[in-house]
Amino acid sequence: MKQIYSVSIDNSMARQIVGLARQKYAGHVSIAVRDPDVRKMLMLYSEGTGQKMPLSATTPQAGSLAEMGGRLYQQATYVNGMPYAFQSSLPVAGGYATGTYPTPGPLSLQVNVSGQGAAQFVAGQVVTPEFVQSQWSSAAAGRATASLGALPVGGSFADGSQS
Repeated sequence: MKQIYSVSIDNSMARQIVGLARQKYAGHVSIAVRDPDVRKMLMLYSEGTGQKMPLSATTPQAGSLAEMGGRLYQQATYVNGMPYAFQSSLPVAGGYATGTYPTPGPLSLQVNVSGQGAAQFVAGQVVTPEFVQSQWSSAAAGRATASLGALPVGGSFADGSQS
């Protein structure tokens, strides 16, 4: 455990891992130690014993985006009370100093597009922070125009006042 996770365990924890290896992996402890349940168990154990266990690149982590003042930000998310953010060109909301989540290496992403979406995708018109920002700005401008256009001209408002 010390070599893989940088965590020293006691005999009781070792017995639990061996038990899981017998149940799920025909007694192969070398496979069981990489099981997500063992990782979770060791994370809790390390917290309880004051040890620091590194984050795993294969453990899914939540991300959070926020829009403030017309800009897109990522928000810090927390693991064991410590703030983390993904490696990104998006700034962290509030300017917090964060750790960076580990990445498993090259990311594989499957995208299914068809029709007009396929042509836009091939042309490189994909969603970027700049695209989201421009769409939000356009939508906000459209709402302002639509709101002004919804005012009755020469008519009455619901409260009985005149325009």
